[in-house]
Amino acid sequence: MRHAVTVRPISNDDDLATGFERAGEIICAERGTPEASELDVLSTLIVAYERNTHGAWLKEKRNVALIGPCGAGKTFIASALTHRACDLGFNARYCRLPRLLQELQVARADGTYTNRLLSLEKVDLLVLDDWGIAPLEPAARRDLLEILDDRYLKKSPLIAAQMPVENWHAWIADPALADAILDRLVHNAYRLELKGESQRKLRGIPEGELR
Repeated sequence: MRHAVTVRPISNDDDLATGFERAGEIICAERGTPEASELDVLSTLIVAYERNTHGAWLKEKRNVALIGPCGAGKTFIASALTHRACDLGFNARYCRLPRLLQELQVARADGTYTNRLLSLEKVDLLVLDDWGIAPLEPAARRDLLEILDDRYLKKSPLIAAQMPVENWHAWIADPALADAILDRLVHNAYRLELKGESQRKLRGIPEGELR
């Protein structure tokens, strides 16, 4: 089984783009050891090449968008990049976007909304997983703009999504807010596109062994 990643860098001469491109050219067709999956190998390669840039994408306040089908390894690779960021002295926070937006709705009601936004703003790397997995309510769209506006050219967000970037505008479902959100996010982002079967399926019980 093959697992691959395609990278769309901001510019061809960027150090991080070069590192990611090299990792993206490698298709892990075989496991390194019986215990190590293709995804383990791929994640290690991406972080190894990123290590050569000493966290340049975080220092330059760039964004990362990990795109791929369910189980392709978005959260796994996001975790690897997050661990590397922490190794370099950056702080990070992982959030599932639907849950974060629910928490902000509660914060708005109990008077802690501003403090929650300030807390998110201070984080060097904010991972927003499950992006696009559920429809957005009007208040959630505004919350998302607040989060990304606070971070634009100041701190890095990392997005993990099943939904292709081309569909994000329709998902936000408000033309003005969608333009504002994507303008702050997409143009400054590395896009890593994962392809392959679900790693959960590959690590599960073979169909012939199910009883």
